[in-house]
Amino acid sequence: MSFDGGVPQDDFGTDYEDCSGAVVLVVDDDPTMRLLMKDVLQQSGFQVMEAANGQLAVDLFNQIIPDIVLMDVSMPVKDGYQACKEIRSLSYGSYLPILMVTGLNDMASVKRGYSVGATDFLVKPINWVILGHRVRYMLRSARTLERLRESQNSNQALIDGLPDTIVRMSINGTVIDYKVGDDGSLNMDKKEVVGHKLDKFLPPSLAKEMNGLVLDVFRTGETTTKEFALKFKQNKHIYEGRLVKIGDYEVVCILRDITERRNAEERIHYLAYNDALTTLPNRSFFNDWASNRLSYLKQVKGYLSIFILDLDNFKQINDTLGHHIGDALLKSVSIRLKQAIDVVCDSQHDCGDECEVLLSRFGSDEFAVVFVHPSREIPVATIASELHKEFSHSVELLGHEIFITSSIGSASFPADGHDLHSLVKNADTAMNHSKRIGQNHFCNYSSTMNSRSMDRLTLENSLRKALASKELLLHYQPQIDLKTGKIVGAEALIRWQHPERGLIPPDGFIPIAEDTGLINSIGEWVLMEACKQMKEWLDAGYDIKRMAVNLSSVQFRQPDFMKNIRSIIARTGLPPSCLELELTETSIMRNAERSISLLHEIRDDGLVLSVDDFGTGYSSLSYLKRFPIDALKIDRSFIQDIEHDSDDAAITCAIIAMAHNLKLKVIAEGVETEAQLKLLREHHCDEGQGFLFGKPQLAESFVKLLISQLNGNLLGDLGQ
Repeated sequence: MSFDGGVPQDDFGTDYEDCSGAVVLVVDDDPTMRLLMKDVLQQSGFQVMEAANGQLAVDLFNQIIPDIVLMDVSMPVKDGYQACKEIRSLSYGSYLPILMVTGLNDMASVKRGYSVGATDFLVKPINWVILGHRVRYMLRSARTLERLRESQNSNQALIDGLPDTIVRMSINGTVIDYKVGDDGSLNMDKKEVVGHKLDKFLPPSLAKEMNGLVLDVFRTGETTTKEFALKFKQNKHIYEGRLVKIGDYEVVCILRDITERRNAEERIHYLAYNDALTTLPNRSFFNDWASNRLSYLKQVKGYLSIFILDLDNFKQINDTLGHHIGDALLKSVSIRLKQAIDVVCDSQHDCGDECEVLLSRFGSDEFAVVFVHPSREIPVATIASELHKEFSHSVELLGHEIFITSSIGSASFPADGHDLHSLVKNADTAMNHSKRIGQNHFCNYSSTMNSRSMDRLTLENSLRKALASKELLLHYQPQIDLKTGKIVGAEALIRWQHPERGLIPPDGFIPIAEDTGLINSIGEWVLMEACKQMKEWLDAGYDIKRMAVNLSSVQFRQPDFMKNIRSIIARTGLPPSCLELELTETSIMRNAERSISLLHEIRDDGLVLSVDDFGTGYSSLSYLKRFPIDALKIDRSFIQDIEHDSDDAAITCAIIAMAHNLKLKVIAEGVETEAQLKLLREHHCDEGQGFLFGKPQLAESFVKLLISQLNGNLLGDLGQ
């Protein structure tokens, strides 16, 4: 300590925060005191402003806003108490350090000073040595508090900006503070929350669990997360609570309402595992469920059976009546299958109480049913019979009466496979087998089916290459006028010259072509080759009137069917009247109204139309007069026993008579004996086709028949 000119001076250490340049407002009515304070404080590096009374201090404060005020208590005009109180009321005076300077040493004065906002007291006589230190300490404390307030304000701003509900808790679970989130679902009165334990406003079990988590967070210091649900009136909310330790005494729980997120996740999960149309479990759910059960059954040596059902001719309903009817039918089928399963499960004899069942939609028109039992074999035949019963009656859908049948296949664990993939594959193989033997059937899997399926697959792969490899060829069978005995036409019949299997007839590969869609390209090839051959014979001068070509129902349903026909006619130059298109009853009756329109188009183009295999399809004779057709072909099944079976003879005679009444020509197929020929002639059948007149043969051999016709009629040796 030293004095220069009577004014005390001090030397401050370097361990304090640098407060040089801080503005100190000295307020005292004693000029000497102001002078001494100013000199000491300036030597300490402060800037000093002076005021002689409280009123001047308030006025000067508004102008300069000092960093600290040294305020005398007893002053004229306005004393230190009044001035301190007024400064505290100003916007910048709330937290400013105010050091009251007084000669009074009684507690009443101190208490009054603190009540008006004094930060601390400096008692006269002043210790000039520590004055600078005292001011520095107060400024340092004030700045520390200011930074803390700024930090708190910043943290509070961050908290207020969060959309979540924030709960501050002590180690014993008492709520210290509470902020409501933006969603408002936890908008409880703050007074009912702060200062209370969690069980005051949470269900007891949840409160107990949360208290345990709070203790864990305090003990480990690790953040933890808890998801829970709360119900408010009719609404259930799901929350995610994240508990974080703050300092040594608090845990903050950040609560976020995740109800919408969970609902969305549940919806996504539902869509991932359920069929949107029927609401049944889909194939993904089926795989998970069945795999889980299969794993269990392997341990307990239980039983599982998979049934795969495919709706017969469902595509026809979609194409004919529209997809809205098809969708309604699928919903109806799902309901009917549930009813059938209920019947099976209600029967203790069939399944019993321990049986589990899953019905799922596998694909477009395919359903799967799984039956599981821990100790008893599944009665597959009984179940299949019950499932088939649900398809034995029609269903009324949007004004349409619809009949639908189902082909069913089954495979069982452990007999038919030990993993889900094998069981599904084998059940599907059995279903396809039941469909091939005539639809509306049930087949239980057998190992021989796999070899047949493999054979079919091999044949299908070969068929895809057959057209490009020129393995397909046409044979021609003569059609004879039964009055004159002359060849009037030829029917083009496709054959497949397989490099390994030899000559394959149509029934050995046409169904595969129809199933795979290859029939369209094969059908176009047949039409093109037959028309080219007919044009060649006509150009050569042979006496033949028409070429008959069978059309698949798949071809007939193609939207560009007529475009392809016209293109082939134009490219080959064949007169349209020389081409006869043969369609089966079944193919034209599937969509009678569309068929009538399309048949009129064909007739308007000059082509000839005939109904093939008549008598084996719908036999809807009332439709015949509506169809613009030229001829009926009596199926060979009626002709082969016509001379021995009176019923076949009667049917044949009736068809001939009915057709003639409708001014239609009649062609008998499969004529093989003279007796058959004689009877057909007696009943005035127009034409015949069969081995009696000639087998299907290559074009080179058929030409020989046409040449022989130049020397006499073909039936000369048959008793004409």
